[in-house]
Amino acid sequence: MADIFKIQIDPKTKAVLEFLGKGKLLELKQAMENIGKDYRKHKSRIFSGRELPDTKWPRLKTVTRIFKRQKFGATRILVGSGAMKKSLIREGSTHNVSEVSAKQGEFGTRIPYAQFHRTGLPNRRVKSQKQRFWLGLNLGLWKKVGDPLPLPKRDPITPNKSTVDGWPKIIEKEMRSIGKLFEFEIKEI
Repeated sequence: MADIFKIQIDPKTKAVLEFLGKGKLLELKQAMENIGKDYRKHKSRIFSGRELPDTKWPRLKTVTRIFKRQKFGATRILVGSGAMKKSLIREGSTHNVSEVSAKQGEFGTRIPYAQFHRTGLPNRRVKSQKQRFWLGLNLGLWKKVGDPLPLPKRDPITPNKSTVDGWPKIIEKEMRSIGKLFEFEIKEI
């Protein structure tokens, strides 16, 4: 007779293992959707001034505030027409990115100029006579072609660390609800 080590799995554990084996536990689409909702709420709080970004945004220059007030009627940072803000805080709005699958989520905006706000343009310069005259007539900025015209970094996309730190709890909550289906429990160690 051979020495054997026998493992017998009870029906509940077997169901959990089969579930895991099919990758079902990793299909956390609802958790990803909830993270997306949390991301959009966070962005809404940032844009409304109820929460500050991790890196404080530089103040608008006086000339920019005057221009924004004339053109848009308000002087909120990163809000002119409101298109970028809407695309970040309203799922389904024009340019909104809210793509969720069972294993990942992507959230943000397809507004082309958002990337320039995210990274800033420290080396931007006045490019042409046309731009020079536009700046002079619209902003009162009479610069020469080649003069610096930097755009400071004001990242509207990246969530605060405190927001991101809450996302594992959202995933854990979804995993706990999956666990209830199979009557197993996830415990903190």
